[in-house]
Amino acid sequence: MTEHPTSSIKGTAARSKGPAPRPSSPPTPGIESESPSGPGSALLHTVLGPHGYRRLIQHRRHQHTALGALADLICTTAQEADRLHAQLRRHAAHAHDRYRDALAARGGYIENAEITAIQQHPGHAATLYAARLGQQLRQLESVLDAYRTIEPSTGI
Repeated sequence: MTEHPTSSIKGTAARSKGPAPRPSSPPTPGIESESPSGPGSALLHTVLGPHGYRRLIQHRRHQHTALGALADLICTTAQEADRLHAQLRRHAAHAHDRYRDALAARGGYIENAEITAIQQHPGHAATLYAARLGQQLRQLESVLDAYRTIEPSTGI
């Protein structure tokens, strides 16, 4: 039995100094669907158009090339934006449920202190997710600009 080196944190394995191995799995099918599932994939569909979007997916399949790596980065960035959007929607639904439950328990009336208490966690988390989503969409626009510079035949 081989032993793995341990890190200074008890019970964890040490990380290797090299880059993390790239998963050999094919691209995630969600980003390749024809119907966008969130703002990241919707932005790709809108900016690239149907022909350009199909070319992006084709380029992504050739990850051993620079254009393929960039296409993979674009798709991964779009997927992260979609994930953050879904998380933000879950927080909004949770806050809505808490307000509804509080109103039902109090006969339709809530004190200001109760509203503040209800808003604390979901409100803070929603603010963080909204800021992170905005940052992710700006990053997606940046990598899309680089892609359009390299691959001008995206139908734009």
